[in-house]
Amino acid sequence: MRADATASPWTLAASAASTVSDTPAFETADDVVLVEAARRGDATAFDHLVTRHRRAVYQVCYRFVHQHEDAADLTQDTFVRAWKSLANFRGEARFSTWIHRIAVNVSLNRVSLKTPVAVLRSRLEAAGDEAALRAEVDAQVRRMNDLVSYQLARAARSGHQLFAAPVEIEPQAEQIVVGLEKVYASKGVLCEFEIAPEARFHGETGDLQELLGNLLENAFKWAKARVLLTVAEGEQVVGRRPGLRIVVEDDGPGIADERIGYVLQRGVRGDERVQGHGIGLSIVQDIIKSYRGELRVGRSQELGGARFEVELPPGL
Repeated sequence: MRADATASPWTLAASAASTVSDTPAFETADDVVLVEAARRGDATAFDHLVTRHRRAVYQVCYRFVHQHEDAADLTQDTFVRAWKSLANFRGEARFSTWIHRIAVNVSLNRVSLKTPVAVLRSRLEAAGDEAALRAEVDAQVRRMNDLVSYQLARAARSGHQLFAAPVEIEPQAEQIVVGLEKVYASKGVLCEFEIAPEARFHGETGDLQELLGNLLENAFKWAKARVLLTVAEGEQVVGRRPGLRIVVEDDGPGIADERIGYVLQRGVRGDERVQGHGIGLSIVQDIIKSYRGELRVGRSQELGGARFEVELPPGL
């Protein structure tokens, strides 16, 4: 059976269902065999891959959006992208690892746009002159374009650059905070910086923006009046670039000790009635993992609320 290269694997799955019994070997074949058959255009083989990995992909997507319908859509998008990209699958990693990476990137594409959209919504609802609104729309559209370009490039590379130019942190943080102050203008939250001038992020600018953006948005959402961002160089090793420590604290209710493990496991924060609480932390954990870093959650001694500490190890 020869597959239409433009068809969705979900429509292929339906058409292939009647032929599954004709290829009983696929039911017990490992992923390598199924992938090779699918690369030759065998939709039945890909249908078996969809069936085998659909639940795991759905769980990855659900972790980002926490809505069944959205997770189902993202799951479908993941397999559509996988079907169209099979020619690029070189077998250097397991198929399960490859499809997981696609699911994360597809989900990130969806949720990364939520802050610029929220800024635009708040500006439209607020009174203001047309020139200021036009400037804000232009700025946020450019930011959304940058986010989409970053995620597409990240998906194409399947990871971050090993040798990346050092990124200055304060300008990126300032841009993010300006947007969040508009989204949460009614709360009047004050965000303070304590950023060591020598501290640098050695990686992709988009990763830094996602990391800071989601941690700061989480803090703004829960803070009563204050958020504190502290950045300093981390561990020092002779002959290697220094590590990096990023700490975001707020004066909100904090997280009970018995719930910290749950937060780290599920990417959830406190009161589940607050919309969108789990998306940001899921993204943060994925990025930190890709840089071999660690995320620690506790209570802020200075502000009394939650404290999120990111520790990135020294580089090469």
